[in-house]
Amino acid sequence: MRDNCVLAVFASASFAQLSEGLSLSGDAGAIWDVAVNDIETKADGTDGDTKIYTGIHQVWGGAAPRGAFNLTGNSENVGFQAQIFTFADGTVSCGDNVKVWVKPVDMLKLVFGKSDDGTLATSVSFGSYDWDRFGAIKDEDEIIFAKHIDKTVAFVLTPVEGLTVIGGFNAPINQPINGSGVFNGNTQLSYALGYTGAAAVAYAIPEIGTIKVGVRGDGSDPSVANRTSYWNKDGDERVHFANIDAAFELTAVENLWVAVGGKVATKKAYSGTTYNVVNAPRVVAKAVYTLDALTFTALGDIKIGEADAKESDPTKTAKQDGALGFKAGAGVAYALENGLTFHGDVRYANAIWMDNNATKNSDCLTFGLGALQNYTNGCLGIGFELATNQQGVKGDKVQWAIPVKFSANF
Repeated sequence: MRDNCVLAVFASASFAQLSEGLSLSGDAGAIWDVAVNDIETKADGTDGDTKIYTGIHQVWGGAAPRGAFNLTGNSENVGFQAQIFTFADGTVSCGDNVKVWVKPVDMLKLVFGKSDDGTLATSVSFGSYDWDRFGAIKDEDEIIFAKHIDKTVAFVLTPVEGLTVIGGFNAPINQPINGSGVFNGNTQLSYALGYTGAAAVAYAIPEIGTIKVGVRGDGSDPSVANRTSYWNKDGDERVHFANIDAAFELTAVENLWVAVGGKVATKKAYSGTTYNVVNAPRVVAKAVYTLDALTFTALGDIKIGEADAKESDPTKTAKQDGALGFKAGAGVAYALENGLTFHGDVRYANAIWMDNNATKNSDCLTFGLGALQNYTNGCLGIGFELATNQQGVKGDKVQWAIPVKFSANF
């Protein structure tokens, strides 16, 4: 058995209010890896020297560490947010949010610009997901109920207590009018609405829970001529579809929170490059129960009619679907009064969920443990994580990690 090891360090910091209504914050984070992730194979087929690698990275990509600076201004009716990301290789870029908002009336908020708004979205992440992500510790953000207004034009409407209506679409953020009074580019409003548009409704039922329903376009780029890279199963016709989302969050039982959500597409679509189904139906659930200082968490994730890129088809020209992918997990956390918390969790995902290939040995069992000391303005923690099948990539290898996590906030 070949073992993999990772030593991970994460850090962040932020700083505070400049004046009334105006604040500046910042954070930086990185993971440092020392990994034994390969053993050299000699010409005679025997194992040679162990290869040890090291590097700095972060789960969201880019040269690490990344520094994020966030400037916000808010008043009763208007506001803005501007983020700047700086990376260790000298790259500077716009952050996830550069937007302006205005409230013409109390019940309506309009948002314009680059936005990563998660209003109404619900995730299943817990425990080790906030540490080093590998093995089955992945794809847990906004999957019970997806984001619907991470758009360049969006609105949030709260007409009555308990009712929230959101919607938006992606209008190009760099499409000026030319000298003839015509927009440069070719994005028509109907394309932007049809392909990137989304809307959702949520109603909070007092003492019971919240029900959510939404619809999203397939996300095709409305500015390109062919509009989509999705195809029917025969590969002779381009396909557009909408995702229909639904979820319910139960809060009627004291100390218990349960959420169940799912999505289904109006048409089945296949990739034009991998020939696999891209929009299989999905059902996800999460339950959290709190008992004094203990918190118990469980999750389930099922993908129905998922792709299975069988290795028996070396050309992989046949469209693949009909497989069942699933993932299950459970965890417990214990919080002491002095700010010290402990967590332990386990996740298992089959080969279809991990790698869309039932013929590969890529199902994955993942364990995580951690201890975190929370301070007034930050935290310090250490953990241990282990995943089988080398994160579901190849072989029967085991990878283990020791993440060290610390942060500061001001």
